[in-house]
Amino acid sequence: MVVLLREGMPVILPVLLIIAVESGFLRKLKKRDGELQVLEIGVFYSAVVLAYAIFPCLTFMAGGLTYSPRSDGLDPGPTHSLAIQG
Repeated sequence: MVVLLREGMPVILPVLLIIAVESGFLRKLKKRDGELQVLEIGVFYSAVVLAYAIFPCLTFMAGGLTYSPRSDGLDPGPTHSLAIQG
């Protein structure tokens, strides 16, 4: 586990930074409005951006810090490859 954390630090730090920025944004909205309105377009959009930003990093970490042809969920068989003609 410690080796994974040490080797994964270039991926973990940006994820933590993205989460910190999202948290700061939500705190700023709550301070400004007095309450956090979850269905507000800015809150919803920032949650979508957060998910879009950290999902690839989390799948990379879950895959043992490697990407493989199956990382996209595709099974790279003969139907997914192009014929190479020489």
